[in-house]
Amino acid sequence: MKVVIERKNNEISESFAELIKILPQDIAGQVREYINVHGIDSLNEIRLRANKKASITADGKNFVINTVCSLREIGDTVTALCDGSVYAHSDTICDGYVTFRGGYRAGISGCAAVDRGQIIGIRDVTSINIRIPHNIPGAGKEIYNLLKDNDFSCGILIYSAPGIGKTTILRQLCRMLSSGENPLRTAAVDTRRELEFGCDNEEITTLDLLSGYPRAKGIEIAARTMNAQIIVCDEIGSRAEAEAILDAQNTGVPLIASAHSSSFESLMNRTYIKTLCDAGVFNYVIGISRSFGSTVYKYEITEI
Repeated sequence: MKVVIERKNNEISESFAELIKILPQDIAGQVREYINVHGIDSLNEIRLRANKKASITADGKNFVINTVCSLREIGDTVTALCDGSVYAHSDTICDGYVTFRGGYRAGISGCAAVDRGQIIGIRDVTSINIRIPHNIPGAGKEIYNLLKDNDFSCGILIYSAPGIGKTTILRQLCRMLSSGENPLRTAAVDTRRELEFGCDNEEITTLDLLSGYPRAKGIEIAARTMNAQIIVCDEIGSRAEAEAILDAQNTGVPLIASAHSSSFESLMNRTYIKTLCDAGVFNYVIGISRSFGSTVYKYEITEI
């Protein structure tokens, strides 16, 4: 396994150390070996597949680990990700993921039980995709400056294809907005519990985390009961969600959110996104891009 990276950081957080411990022993050992040689900063994903070799994704490239993962090991890993109670995480499992403490999200797939078009359960999980979040100091600084130039009163929608770093930027914006000499009361509606990663720093003084809240309800609570000055949420993904957000946004508190899209044109072809823009929820739509392995973001800013 040979990977060329621009940086090397072997330091791992306490939560990541706990994550490694729940992996099958042989796979955990090879992940540790990779980090010792190449550092953790290039590591994007760890994937387990039943009765197949495990793999990692580093700087956007896939590398096979020479260890086969059994169906039982998959099941044991899911149970550990759920802190021993799969039932308590059944709702998110039906949505295709489990969130491990510290902001690590694991995608889950297997055999679905379906009733009237709705997934009501997953049995025999056969694949796990553990995404590794990273802090990139300075990420999103240009967006922060745009907010500052508008007296922190404008709404912003950030878009890109999956895996480019929308959540990383939202996380960094949470930190910048809620720290420093003049911090804002910032509410992060962290539906999938990914924005919390690294936000336990004592310098982040005015951040309220609404972990696991549905986006629309979280936005309503953040504005009405937490008296937020600015709200951050991840991944608007459906028409119903956007409509509920529109209803919740009548409070006028600025919203920073993200959405999956490869281009501005395809984003605006979604009528529910365009409705939010037309209603003034978002004043700027910003596309982000970067090369794998690079910490430098490029921004395409469109004023609505």
